[in-house]
Amino acid sequence: MRVREWHPGHVGLLFRLAELLIIILPLTGAIVAAVKAFGANKRRTEESPESPRGDAAAEAPRTSADNSSAARWRSLRRVVEEHSRTDARWLEYELDVAKLLDFPVMTDMRDPLTIDFHKAKLRADLLRPVKAEELLDDPEGTARYRAAVEDYVTAFDIAEAEAKRRRRNDFSRSDQQRIARAQSLLRVASDAAAAPEERQHAYELAGRELDGLIVLPSSTQAGIERGISGQLEG
Repeated sequence: MRVREWHPGHVGLLFRLAELLIIILPLTGAIVAAVKAFGANKRRTEESPESPRGDAAAEAPRTSADNSSAARWRSLRRVVEEHSRTDARWLEYELDVAKLLDFPVMTDMRDPLTIDFHKAKLRADLLRPVKAEELLDDPEGTARYRAAVEDYVTAFDIAEAEAKRRRRNDFSRSDQQRIARAQSLLRVASDAAAAPEERQHAYELAGRELDGLIVLPSSTQAGIERGISGQLEG
């Protein structure tokens, strides 16, 4: 077999090829690295919160949460306002003795409807938060308070409707006359223009007329007595 002779020119060719590879390989690596870096940067840009798509994705849950919180706040405020409106309706009776005696069932604690109303009012008052914000993050507390206010409003509506229907009809004719006299006397007792002694005397007579018939709310009595006492002290 004939052995092929190695020519010195072949050695030079090999050296050139080696030099070429030394130059090409780093450039190839740099190109590959650059392509990879470009792809990574593109993905980060697409997923970044600063991009429009990222903003939409980030804002969607936050907007939903904000809307839910606002809805809970509006609902809670409506409950608090309904509680206040019902208190104001009851206060009209407490401050107006004449109106109170026109509808005596509203203060008759022997009547089941009146008892239910006062119990419901007490429960709603106990559950009422000092600030509405206190119940924002308390769904159970909010639910209890809402139910208590609903019961309070309903019980008041029923008691008031019954009081207006019956007026003084539960009393005999003579007792109705006593109530009417007490009503007139209490107007004098509440009249700031009347003389202090006259107001005091009228209040005492009114108490005798109502004795055994109607018990005025303690807040109503206290209001009249403060007015009379203030004038006497002055």
